[in-house]
Amino acid sequence: MIWILLLSVLLIQGAPRLWSDLKYENFPARSPTAAIDRQLEPILQVAGGSSLLTKALAQLPGECRVIVAYPAGNEQWEFVECAMAYLSWPRKIETMKLKPNESFTGVLTARTVVFLCGLPVPSDTTYKRTNIAPNLELLRPLDIE
Repeated sequence: MIWILLLSVLLIQGAPRLWSDLKYENFPARSPTAAIDRQLEPILQVAGGSSLLTKALAQLPGECRVIVAYPAGNEQWEFVECAMAYLSWPRKIETMKLKPNESFTGVLTARTVVFLCGLPVPSDTTYKRTNIAPNLELLRPLDIE
């Protein structure tokens, strides 16, 4: 009896939304990365976050060391780091979690790039900066193209 009651409540609450979606064909696009994109959009503040990350990672040389730096304890940026690792597999992605009083300092070598997630960009001019999203920057040495 309780299952029938729960099912009734679910149908009553879900029916208007289902009707609205059917009426306006408001269904999410099917793609292998649709679920990741729905999670990335509010974090990166851009649509199609998985394709942006894939393009940014594809431009890097294969032997390049990739570091993702983000504030420690921030689960949203940790998800972005995990998404980058998934999208760039089998490339290894390293993590740098910075505490609130820490800031990114130059650890870039000739074959190292850093994605700064939700962190201020250092003012050092020896880095080539690429803005991927409003709070996501790619830093790389000037000699890596």
